[in-house]
Amino acid sequence: MAHHKREYSNGKVSAYKRRGKLVWRMTVDEYTVTDATDERGLALFEANGTRRVTRTRRVLTKQLDIPCIQYKDRNGNISYRNKAKAEAAFKEWRNSLLAKAESDYELALAKEGARKFSYASMTIPRFVSMYIAELEADGTQPSTTNGYRNATAKLCRFFEHKTIGELTSDDLTAFERHFRKEGLSDTTLGKAERILKQAVKAHKKQIGFENPFDEHLIPAPNGPDPNPLDERSLELVKADIAASRPTQFMTAVELALRTGMRQGEVCGLRWCDVSLDHGRIHICNAIGRKDGGTCYEKVPKTNKRKKGKADRFIPISAKVRRILERRFSFMVEEYKEVHIGCDDHEARDAVAKMFVVGTTDGRFQNPTVLSRTWRGYSMNLTGTKGRRPVFHDLRHSYASYAIANGIDPVTVAGILGHSDPSITMRIYADVLPKTAVAAQDKMDEIL
Repeated sequence: MAHHKREYSNGKVSAYKRRGKLVWRMTVDEYTVTDATDERGLALFEANGTRRVTRTRRVLTKQLDIPCIQYKDRNGNISYRNKAKAEAAFKEWRNSLLAKAESDYELALAKEGARKFSYASMTIPRFVSMYIAELEADGTQPSTTNGYRNATAKLCRFFEHKTIGELTSDDLTAFERHFRKEGLSDTTLGKAERILKQAVKAHKKQIGFENPFDEHLIPAPNGPDPNPLDERSLELVKADIAASRPTQFMTAVELALRTGMRQGEVCGLRWCDVSLDHGRIHICNAIGRKDGGTCYEKVPKTNKRKKGKADRFIPISAKVRRILERRFSFMVEEYKEVHIGCDDHEARDAVAKMFVVGTTDGRFQNPTVLSRTWRGYSMNLTGTKGRRPVFHDLRHSYASYAIANGIDPVTVAGILGHSDPSITMRIYADVLPKTAVAAQDKMDEIL
């Protein structure tokens, strides 16, 4: 019986010209090694100490969205910008290939009975790594799987030598006690345990042991409550918007405040997804962040391309229409300033293919840069919880003020893209009592 295992070379990142444009390209050699465990393989092992029968090679390449800019250094040598970011993305890609190859090999051995294989005998770090590799193979977004790796790093280090079959509820309690002393919150601890619980649940049939989470209470999240802008700050932001040009930053702020879009959705919104004729915005693209600061386009949380999800549309109000019309005209003028001799029709056609809050050379707004700009802008702003608001609090502001002014939470949930209205009810629970009082006052008038 023969089994195939994939191995990978160290690989490299290089500048590559594609369609006249320089891009970063990752290259790695993939070797498929056939490991025979039949009589032929045993004979080879006795003869030269190896069961490897054949070895085939293919080259894997992947293009990055990271800009590759050529320049000359002080000595006149040609160099390229953003190489460090490209190398960080390559390392992450190669690690995912290695993890997936190891997972596939172990599963093949177990399936074909080449040797006794037990999930219960796997160490917890290996078990978690295998589960995350399976998620990546199933198409889970890199931003999600990277978050899982980061969230479970301390858990894997704590249970470095413990197998999944040995894990008990007392072990999980000891893990929590240890890291609470180091200052970790219940939110952080709970997230790590929930990921491990998902992995155990996904392989429940193969593991065949008592689930330690059946008798263990996972710590509940204790993160900060939504911090929407208070009335003073809201008026300040609205005044700044009215007095400013429709720049990338101010347009992003206004869209988040008036539509409740997530930061990544604002950055990933294209003009082709905006229909002023039909009066709606199609949320079908977002910008995600990987480790190392790399950004990429991804499917948003609510979209029909995700299993069981429906398309999400946001109605365009009169004020949102003015935002978009001003921004489009502003980008057309910017484009014409750069491309001298370009007429209005050509400029409008070019801008129509770009991102709404992107640059006129076709790049999207980096969410990290947007957050940094917001931190500088929001120094004099406060939220209803007394804290300085973050960019995501603009989304909370939209939802809180909508519910507080009598808009149905189910309608708000649909606009926000929550998969279940109960999520909206839970997040904005402190606003609902006020609307209940208003509803009762309204019923007094009716009855």
